[in-house]
Parts: sequence; structure tokens; C-alpha cells
Amino acid sequence: MQTRTSTYDFSDGVLTVNGTDNSDTISIYRYAHDMHISVNGVGEFQPIDQLNLIEIQAGAGHDEILLSGTPADLPVAILGGAGQDTIRLGTGVGLGIFDSPVFVDG
Repeated sequence: MQTRTSTYDFSDGVLTVNGTDNSDTISIYRYAHDMHISVNGVGEFQPIDQLNLIEIQAGAGHDEILLSGTPADLPVAILGGAGQDTIRLGTGVGLGIFDSPVFVDG
């Protein structure tokens, strides 16, 4: 049995989403005045007006990351880490609406 431990850290306006050393499914999308963050089916909402940056650190494993829409002035950094990751921007119809910078590494 694999142990999965993921975390959400929020400090000084920065939301850091940490994956595990296994293959993870990470999704982030806008829902009204919140961003919904989910790792392996466990999610939470974070009010947009409290965020200055979202940083995704996927970790090892063959991760799937979905980012669907961001509000203006909310940059997102996606750090894939080790493994062959799949990063999807948008919902499958175009690239979605991204009014802020998106940085992808890995």
C-alpha cells in the first residue's frame, strides 16, 4: 500500500500546493470568488482576495496537473519535479482564461 501525504501551505499570500513522491492528480480552478485546489481528490477553497501567488510543487511521480482559469494579478508557478508529468491549461476548449502569468518548469 502506498502512503500519500500532500499539503497545502498558505503564508503571506502565497498558497503552496505540495504533491507526493507518487503519481498525483492536482487540479486548480476558479469558482466564483475562490480558487478550488485539489490533490488526489482531497480539496479546499481559498478566497482569491487573500492570494498573491499559487505555487504547485508536484514532486516525484508521473503527475497530472490541471489549471483552469486564473484571475488578474494572480501568478501561478508550476514546478513539475521528477517524473513524466502532464500539465493541462484550460478545460479542453482553447486554453481557458488566464488573466495572469503562468510559469511552468519541469
